[in-house]
Formats: sequence, structure tokens, C-alpha cells
Amino acid sequence: MVLLEQLAKKRDVTLVVSANPAGAPRAYGDVGQLQQAVANLVVNAIQASPPGGRVELSVVDEERSPPPGSGASRTDWVRLSVVDHGAGMDAETASHVFEPFYTTKDVGEGTGLGLAVTHGIVAEHGGWIDVESALGEGSTFSIFLPRPSGDSA
Repeated sequence: MVLLEQLAKKRDVTLVVSANPAGAPRAYGDVGQLQQAVANLVVNAIQASPPGGRVELSVVDEERSPPPGSGASRTDWVRLSVVDHGAGMDAETASHVFEPFYTTKDVGEGTGLGLAVTHGIVAEHGGWIDVESALGEGSTFSIFLPRPSGDSA
């Protein structure tokens, strides 16, 4: 988190984390891979934010039906969301963001692999990732991971 805080500070963006560490929802998985997935989302959000902006991270339990075709049957999830208040994306752009090598960044700014890798990591953990975005309003990327059996919301 220190590196992300330094990047945010350098770009004059505030990181806001809302989760109660004592009662934070739990999900099981490869810590290194999940950290990479979250870091990818946070870096993109920082880069999308204007100077003086903020990036918000939240973790909550959520009961929700998985998307069709996901193969998941559970309804109890841990949702980790990363919200930026940057320029946002139109529907066409948002529909391509998880494709390898797709990028809207300038040459030298990114490879177009971060979100594709994040998508793969989340899928390997039995979850999925959603994006909501609107031009001029920013974007919200939400990772959904299965909540361990026996955990209560």
C-alpha cells in the first residue's frame, strides 16, 4: 500500500479506504495474486484521477447472483470496489477494458495488460469483476470473490 500511496501523493490524489479491519469481510485466495489485482485497479484509478481528486476503496459482504455464464452458483460474495472520479469511459470503451493489450493510455503509459491480468486472477479465484463508468463521472471497478462457507455477513 505504501507504493500506491506514494504514487497517489505524486499525482496529488487522495486514497480513501473504507473497511473496518476488525470486521472486514474475508475471502480466501493467493494473497500475492489478489494484491496484484487490487494494485492494478488502484494504479489505473490514480492515473484516471485529476490532480486534487480521490480514489476510494471499499470492502463489503454482498448477496448477489453471479453473472450468467460465470459457472458460479453461490450468492454470498465479498465485493472490493475501487472508485475514481476521473473522466470515465463510454460504453464502447468499457466493453473492451479486459481485453489483452487494449489501452486508452498514451504510448509509454501502459501496456493494456493490467486489467486483463486482473480479470484472469479474479476468475481463477472463482469470482468476477464488473465495471461501471460514465463519461465525466469516473469509474467503479468491483471485484467479487466467494465468501468462505460459514462466514456470516
